[in-house]
Amino acid sequence: MKTKYVFLLMLAMTLGLSGCKEKKVSKDIITTLPKKPKVKPTQSMSAYHDERQTDWCESKYTVSVTREADHSLPLVHGDDSTKYFDNHVTVRVFREDKTVFFEQTFTKDFFRKYVGDENMDASALLGVVFVKAEGDYLYFAVSVGSPDVTSDEYVPLVLKLSRFGNLTVTKDDHLDTSSQEEEE
Repeated sequence: MKTKYVFLLMLAMTLGLSGCKEKKVSKDIITTLPKKPKVKPTQSMSAYHDERQTDWCESKYTVSVTREADHSLPLVHGDDSTKYFDNHVTVRVFREDKTVFFEQTFTKDFFRKYVGDENMDASALLGVVFVKAEGDYLYFAVSVGSPDVTSDEYVPLVLKLSRFGNLTVTKDDHLDTSSQEEEE
């Protein structure tokens, strides 16, 4: 019986010593590195060229409008971290004999006083489009606003070119309801 107690005592001591054994603690800290945000390349709107013939002041004219991304202008900062190249638009009006009646390259700074300074950093010159020849004027629709294709934020303007080569810019306060009027 004594051997039984000695055996149990030795077993208890063995278990006790093994339970008190100090575990190795690793000093390594395992963590994940934060992901670096992907830097998006600077975006640019597609270039376009439009050329139209029109009768104006009893003569035939050709109106040419070209939009191109301009890498020399300050970048436009979108709502997110996307940056865009601003554009310049060149308007040329040719007489019937192909001589130049009018030629000017526009940037958004030309329209600054009509758009306002508060949104100029987030705006680009989106486009200039020939609309019509009426009376002594050629009419163009101009838009300055967000270059993001999913955005509809822009300031509509009207650019009028007189038969003497003078320019007038006004805000376009009229909504295009011609398609609605035709349906009614």
